[in-house]
Amino acid sequence: MDVLTRWKIAHGMIVESEQYKVDSELQKLPTLDILLAFEDYSRVREREYEEQTRRAQVEKTRKERKAREAFKVHLSLTSWAVTE
Repeated sequence: MDVLTRWKIAHGMIVESEQYKVDSELQKLPTLDILLAFEDYSRVREREYEEQTRRAQVEKTRKERKAREAFKVHLSLTSWAVTE
């Protein structure tokens, strides 16, 4: 399961899993309890995904800034003049 997995698909995966089929205690759990556990799990995964996306964006912005700065230095060493 990943951050985009929907409840209907997740529930089907759980019910069809070998672990669920052989565990009578797990089968006794109400669907609501399974849904609540899935929501908690999903929230954690979503936060992790958002944090990873945010870090990637920060890194991309940083690389772009460094490239601009290096380009300005390059231009200042040539006969071109950079004005801001």
